[in-house]
Amino acid sequence: MRTSNIVQKSQSAREVSESAIAMSIDEASSVFLMDALGKLYSRPAQAVLREYLSNAIDAHKVKGGSLPPIQITLPAQNTRSNNRSAPSSLLIRDFGKGMTEAEFQSILSRYGASTKRDSNSLMGGFGLGAKSGFAVSDEFFMTSYQSGQGIRVRFFKD
Repeated sequence: MRTSNIVQKSQSAREVSESAIAMSIDEASSVFLMDALGKLYSRPAQAVLREYLSNAIDAHKVKGGSLPPIQITLPAQNTRSNNRSAPSSLLIRDFGKGMTEAEFQSILSRYGASTKRDSNSLMGGFGLGAKSGFAVSDEFFMTSYQSGQGIRVRFFKD
């Protein structure tokens, strides 16, 4: 959102002054806003799967070439089952270029930050989808690999 126009009446009914005020985020309200954004989805579990799968597809598009298929492991639907080896987390593994710790910090930890705004071929671009894990949990983890080195990052609500 760029600006909000405010029209103010002066003493005379015939004179009107106009000004433009840039919108911003109240820093003291950031916790409230992050919580509200985490409740954005009407079907949170499906939204998380859709958002992270979309990001994996985009990672493959950006890297290009012949890549292994995206791997998806769904969490166990019935946590009371006797199958102790059933996964308790959603795991989506793409084979894109990966992210550095600095990219995690500057992009994924900030609502609204996105690398996709300059592309019409990638999904998203609003800087919200990668944070969708907060719709189902107060924390989530992401792992990235570059040049044989891995980094695992924990995201949490502060």
